[in-house]
Formats: sequence, C-alpha cells, structure tokens
Amino acid sequence: MGLQTKALITDDDKFIRGMLTRFLKGDYDIRTAQSGVECLGEAQQWQPDIILLDVEMPKQNGYEVCEQLKTTEETQ
Repeated sequence: MGLQTKALITDDDKFIRGMLTRFLKGDYDIRTAQSGVECLGEAQQWQPDIILLDVEMPKQNGYEVCEQLKTTEETQ
C-alpha cells in the first residue's frame, strides 16, 4: 500500500472536525487542529498535502492563517 495523502482539518467546531475526519478517513492520513495557532504549528511540523481550513475562527480567522502559511517556506 502506498503512502496516503496527508490532510490537516482545522476547525474550532469539534462536530465539524469529527464529521470531516469520519468522511475522509481511509482515503487520507488525517490530523486535526482546533485553532489557527495549532494549525500553523502542525502544518510546519507535519507538512500536510492539503489543509481544510475554517474561515470563521476566534482570534485568527482562516484568511489570516492562510496568509501566514504562505509566508513560511515549509508551508507554502
């Protein structure tokens, strides 16, 4: 069996994270984050192939997280 595509699910809503995880497991190697800060750390360390990112999150919205991801070489 080949390597699975790595997907990072980021959402402050536990239900949404769980739903997406159940829907995608088996096809993707999945990790989750519940905040923008957690997403940035996980993305730098794990380097996922795709990030599913909620737009409306407290403190740092999805757009701000996306901009920060683009400024770091490991996560561009």
